[in-house]
Formats: sequence, structure tokens, C-alpha cells
Amino acid sequence: MSEPKSKKVLLIGWDAADWKIINPLMDAGHMPALESLVNGGAIGNLATLDPPMSPMLWTSIATGMHADKHGIVNFTEPSPHSGGIRPVMGTSRKTKAIWNILQQNGKKCHVVGWWPSHPAEPINGIMVSNFYQRAHAPITMPWPLPAGTVHPPEKMPIFDLLRIHPAELTEAHILPFVPNAAEVDQEKDKHLESLAKIIADCSTVHAAATWILENESWDFMAVYYDAIDHFGHGFMNFHPPKMRGVHKRPFHLYNNVVTAGYRFHDMMLGRLLQLAGEDATVILVSDHGFHSDHLRPKGIPKEPAGPAHQHRPYGIFAMKGPGVIKDERIYGACLLDVTPTILSLYGLPVGIDMDGKPLVQVFEQPPGIETIPSWETVEGDCGRYPADIKTDPYAEQEAMAQLVALGYVEAPDEKDQKTLERTINESQFFLARVHMNKSHYADALPILEKLHRENPDQIRYAFQLARCHQNLGNVYQAKEAVKSILEHEDKEYPQLTLLRGTLALADNLYHQALEYFEQAEKSDPRLPSLHQQLGLTYLRMNKIDEAERAYLKALEIDPESTIAQNGISQVYYRQKRFEDAAMSALNAVSLTYHYPMAHYNLARALIKLKDFERAAQALEVVLTIQPGQKRLHRMLARLYRILNDREKMAEGISKNQGERMITIVTGLPRSGTSLMMQMLEAAGIPILTDSVRAADESNPRGYYEFEKVKSLQKDQSWIQEADGKAVKIIVQLLPFLPGNRDYRFILMNRPIAEVIQSQHKMLERLGRTGASIPLEGIFAQQLSRAEQWLSGQSEVFEIDFHALLKEPQEQASRIASFLKMPESTIAMSQVIDPTLWRERTVP
Repeated sequence: MSEPKSKKVLLIGWDAADWKIINPLMDAGHMPALESLVNGGAIGNLATLDPPMSPMLWTSIATGMHADKHGIVNFTEPSPHSGGIRPVMGTSRKTKAIWNILQQNGKKCHVVGWWPSHPAEPINGIMVSNFYQRAHAPITMPWPLPAGTVHPPEKMPIFDLLRIHPAELTEAHILPFVPNAAEVDQEKDKHLESLAKIIADCSTVHAAATWILENESWDFMAVYYDAIDHFGHGFMNFHPPKMRGVHKRPFHLYNNVVTAGYRFHDMMLGRLLQLAGEDATVILVSDHGFHSDHLRPKGIPKEPAGPAHQHRPYGIFAMKGPGVIKDERIYGACLLDVTPTILSLYGLPVGIDMDGKPLVQVFEQPPGIETIPSWETVEGDCGRYPADIKTDPYAEQEAMAQLVALGYVEAPDEKDQKTLERTINESQFFLARVHMNKSHYADALPILEKLHRENPDQIRYAFQLARCHQNLGNVYQAKEAVKSILEHEDKEYPQLTLLRGTLALADNLYHQALEYFEQAEKSDPRLPSLHQQLGLTYLRMNKIDEAERAYLKALEIDPESTIAQNGISQVYYRQKRFEDAAMSALNAVSLTYHYPMAHYNLARALIKLKDFERAAQALEVVLTIQPGQKRLHRMLARLYRILNDREKMAEGISKNQGERMITIVTGLPRSGTSLMMQMLEAAGIPILTDSVRAADESNPRGYYEFEKVKSLQKDQSWIQEADGKAVKIIVQLLPFLPGNRDYRFILMNRPIAEVIQSQHKMLERLGRTGASIPLEGIFAQQLSRAEQWLSGQSEVFEIDFHALLKEPQEQASRIASFLKMPESTIAMSQVIDPTLWRERTVP
């Protein structure tokens, strides 16, 4: 156990709090308590998870684990006893929370309002569940606390008295939120009633938290406020600036509610800080942000958890206490990191099975981080629910269904059964999205396939299935899922058009992709991901100026788009604006730290700037996230050697690379690889070929093949013969290349339909028959997998076959620049013969 940095930790949760609203308020002096926390500690964005469902996210904050491990995946769940549904319960959590671990290590813990936490766990302090604050009866009626709301039970009378009913509020409580409340016709307009409930609930939670801090000893305290999220969902559409479509009168009445809600929270924060004391470490977090500007959605989808579309992917993180850096910003924090960071504050080891990491950058003197395989196997009293209370509601529902089928239990009525089925389906859908958020697409796929098969009319299931197939490289299957959507949709919507464009892009059908993107732009020009895809398409087509405009447009719409920041970094790199490239890549990783491509782009820009030390650090991050990329290991090793003696080692490496570098020309068969080999030969690069296959009508200048390449899957021993030479290898064989060589790749892109047409013509000339099934989907999948594999290589150059034949001089110049052989441009361009472009799908 390491030396603890803090004796007390106060964890405060503000659901949906967002720096975009907070910063102007702090600048205006309206949030002094938070400003003192910010000035005296560390702050940053806190990246959320998908799907942004609050019970799931707050459980991930409390456990350091994704939802597939902790088990909370929805707002509701099957009720094991009634056969219907119920609000999600704390008994369904499968793993220990931070307070359970701390209790096992002798810390006294209190928890108020955490979601979900009902029934209250029997911890060694006080737990007040998330059922505590809701007023479920008029003020004239009895309002008993639900059983299990408070632990220990003997404290229930105290906390019963601390509750505030909405009907107790006076105009003094409402007017700071709605100064013109007297103008509201409350018979027709229920906004004031809704507002009173939010204020009363929030005040009730705060009263419970402050009572504990005033009256109980403590080592750890966690309190959760959900009011900012409710203010957002109820009143964000009235927040300035006025949105199009919002009527003047409600805007006039309610435009101050969100701002007042934040100021109200700051007042409560001030009291918490006062009670916690200077010796406590205070951590303030939100699970996600909330769109408050032009990115506010125009409408809410009519689907379960539709309001989550209003959420922004970055919450807030602020931390102050002994040994914490002061008035500094940190980068790369994720809500999974909160529990590991708290463990490090107490000098406790972090579970290897946790998905987060300690935020060591917040400490003046970073602690030594110890690990333990899992806290789940550590025995001892941890204040969890007894085994007979803990439940897996989904497993119990399966058992109940079997009893119904056997005739031992009466089936629920039809209405209840449909509600139950919808709940189970949505929970499975959210679980699939959790897997996709972790890039575990193979785990998500069978869940989505089952949901789509059983509910073909549910568009969102088919949409996510298409995205899942797309990420697995199954372009053909993704297109089939899109077809299913079109069968059930009366009209195409922008997100679907955008998806069709990305699938065309995966198929290297650049012009078709652009048509889809332009169609989507007409429907919704402010769609954030649209211009990112346009930028990527133009990059693939080597239209750098167009790519720059697209990415800049994406950043104009959303400056905090990680993908757009990374994309513009690639543009600047191609434009040789290496300082701008490095800065944009740095912006990307500051927003989303676990983004290996952005770290790689940062590294290569820093190499061009001769900042080899920071380039090495960036590559180290890449290899921490994706450790299996041998090419990057070799690249990093060269940087290490350069750092020992830059001038001498750089010269030696350059010479060695020239002697051993293998140039690989790749693509689908009949994508122009033979033409590229001819161009490399004209440039003076030695060609590895045995001329076993002679020139013929299909390839009148020769195939430039090396017979041993065909056995690459079984035999790589011949690869040494390719050192310093160029060799042709089809994309399907790339993953079998040995990792102990230096490669650079030239990838030929040609529309798959045209590739297949050319293959058919070649087969006809040879008197042979081809495959009896459509090959477009298979080839697209193989090409997509190859591109994914190539993304881990450092030197990859893509060339469009059409562009090569239409613009020989310009494209030859690009290739020569990649090869660092500018003098070979003319020789290579003279090899290109447009008359050999015989099978065309475009003019």
C-alpha cells in the first residue's frame, strides 16, 4: 500500500454539468464557489461513454468499469417478482463500488442519492438511496419514506424530516429562476410545477448531505445531484441564444432557468466545501455535458431514452486538495478514471479488471500506482447487499419465462408482456452499444442481429447493425441492413444518407460517396459528422484544399470534434504545415486521450519538427493503447537511437532504410498494381519478379509478379529477397507479412465494380469461369480489413486509379514525393498509358 495523499475525499456528482455554460458564469463572477475550486486545483473535460444513460454512467463512475461488467444498462429492468418492469435497482449492480472497496480498507463511507442505489446498501456509514427525494403524494397526504430508502434504518426519522415537498416552496424560491413567474397561466402551463419539483428534489438531497457532514464522522462521502440534467431537459430550449422555432413568450418567461440552476448549485457547492474543510480532497464530476448552443437538437427522437440526444460527450472534472496541482488543466480524463484516482488518493491498489486509470497528472508528486487483479475477489465485509437480495433481473426473467412455459406460473397480461419485451430489447440494445463503444464489435454483432431479426421495423436496431458491420469491415452486410431500413422508412433522413455515404467510401466509390454527402448536407447542413466524412473523402481523393475546407467547416460547427481535429491534422501534414499539424493532433488527444491515430499523427508531425523526444512520447502512448504494431515499435526504436546522437544516428538510419526498405504495391487484383510496378521500375527501384506469368492481352506489359508471394500465408522466408526492392502483394495477403522488416505501402484504389468487371474480362480471355456468387460484398469486406491493418503502418500512400490515368503528371509527382525521389516524376508519368483503361464504370 502506498502512502495516502488524502484522509478525506468528497465526491460530488452534478448530472449533465457542462463547462460551456459554467465558464461564462464564472467569468461573470456568478459561480464563486466553483471558481475557488477551479483556481485551487485541477480541471478538465471528462469524456463520457456511449450510450449516455445516467444510471449506467454513474455506476461506471462509482466502479471504474464499463456497463457490460457492472450490469446496469438501462433506466428500467424486469421485475423478478411481478413479471412486469421496475426502475433499475442497486441490487442489480454486479461489482463493488468505490465505497465498498474503501469500507474493506477501514474507511467510513456515506453515500447520498447515487443512481441507482435503492435499496440502500448496509455500509458502515449512512446511505440514502435515489428513491429518497421524490415526493409521490400531495402535501396534504401522508408521504412515507419507501422501505429500504435509508441505512441504517434507525436514521429514517431524521431524514424523513429533512425532505422538502414542492408545495412548500414560495415565490422567493421560484423568482430567482423565473423572474416573471406572475405572468404564467399555471392552468395551461405546467413549467412552474415541474420547476418546483426539481428544486425541491435537489434541496432534499442537499439537506441530507449537509446533515451527514455536520453530524457524522467520515473518510469518504459521495453525493449525487440530478437537477442540472432536469433543468436542461425541461428548459434548455429556452436558454439564450433563442433557437429557431421557440416562441417569444416561453423564451421570455424561462430563458433564465438554466443559468439560475447553475448558480443554485454553486451556492450548495459553497456549503459543501465549507463543511468538508481544507484538509479534504474534493472531486466534482458530471457524467456528460448538455448541448446549450447551436448544436441543440431540433427535435427529440420518439424512442426510449430519446432525450439523451441532448447530451454532449464531455462532462466536467474538477479536483482540489492536498498534493493536487493548482489552477491547471488536465487532458484525457474519462469518467472511468474517477474510481481508480480515488483509490490512488488513499494509497490503495487499482483493480486490473477496472477499465479506467488513475489520473496521475493531477498530483504535484505523482504517486506510485500499485495494482491488484480484482477487488471482486477480496473477502471481508464491504457493505454490499446480502446474497439473497442481490439479483440479476434479466436472468430471473428468463427463469420466470420458463416457468410460464411449463405451466407453473400464470403469464403476465398482454400489455405487461409487451412492456417487458420492450424493456429487455432496449437493455440488450444499450448493451450492444456498450460493446461498440469499447470497439468490441464482434460482441455487439450477435445481439444486434437478433434484435433486428425479431424487430425488423425498429430502425435504430438496423442502423446500429449497419454501423457494427461497417466497423467489422462487412460492407456488403452493412448495405443489406441499410436496405432493410429503406424498406420501413417513408423517406430518407440525413443520418441514413450519411451512413450510405460512408459505406460508399468504404467501397472506394468516392464520387458516389460525395453524392450522398451532398444530399445529406441539403437536408441538414449543420450535421456535425457530415463534414468530417467529406474531409475524409477528399483526403482519400488527394483533394487537400477541399479536405481542409470540409474539416474547418466541421470545426466551425463543433470545435470540440476529436475526429475533425485529427482530420485537419492530416491535412496540415500533407500541406507540410507541421506545426499546425502537431497542434491539431494535440487538440484531438486533449479531447479524447484514447485515440491512437491522433497520437500517431502528433508523433509524425513532431518528427518533421525535429522534436524527437515528444514524438517518442506520442508513439509510446499509441503502443500502450495498441501494443501489437511492430512497425511502430521499430519507428520508436529509431527515435530512441536518434535521441542518443541525433546527427550520427539519423544518417545511419537513413542509409539503412534505403538499403532495406521494402516497397509493397497492393490492392485488389486488377486495381492497377501492375501499372504501379511499371512506374516504380521506371523510377529506378529494383523490382522483385520472376516473370513466371508472361505478358498477355490482359497485361500487355507484364504482370510483375513473384510466384513465392502466393504462399505468403505459409512461408515468409523469401521476404529477405525483397529488401530494398518493390514487390506486388494483393491486399488479402498483407496481414501475413513478417514484422521484422521495414515496409512502405502503395495502395491502389479502384471502384470494386470496375475491378470485378476487369476480372471477368480477364477470365473470358483465359477461357475460364468465375465465381457463381456476387463478389462485391466480399471484396469490400476484404479491402476494409486490409485498410484497417494498414492504418497501423507508418508509411502508407493511397493512389486513385482513375486519377492516375487522368492526371499522370500530377499523380506521378505525388508518388515521387512519397518515395523521396522527386527526380523520377517525369520517368514515372511517361509509363502511364490511358488507352489501357478498358473496363470503366465512369467516363
